[in-house]
Amino acid sequence: MLGLLAAVLLMVLPLPPQDLGVLAEPLYCGPGASSDSALEVMLHPEVVNQGGQRESSAQETEEERRARQDHETLAIQICLSAAKPRFIWAGVAILLAVAIGLAAPSILRPRRPA
Repeated sequence: MLGLLAAVLLMVLPLPPQDLGVLAEPLYCGPGASSDSALEVMLHPEVVNQGGQRESSAQETEEERRARQDHETLAIQICLSAAKPRFIWAGVAILLAVAIGLAAPSILRPRRPA
């Protein structure tokens, strides 16, 4: 039971801000200045650190648009790489919980005297 709870928590707790170096501000894996859960990042990576879907302005030059798209693509890749280990550890926790749950009754069963 605790293993399943741990797996759920790993998937629904917000991801920590991603540190991009000394001079860069932290990257939040969610809309605005907050982080989404690993599950949300995996299901909807397009809203990572964008405040939802953003429309391009009419005054934006082609170079600015390309730079913004490159930044958004990098942010999505960084946040997906932060979410994937949580999914792996959640899977490990589920496998351990199932294995212990299946093995526990036979281990804890009282032995009959011979």
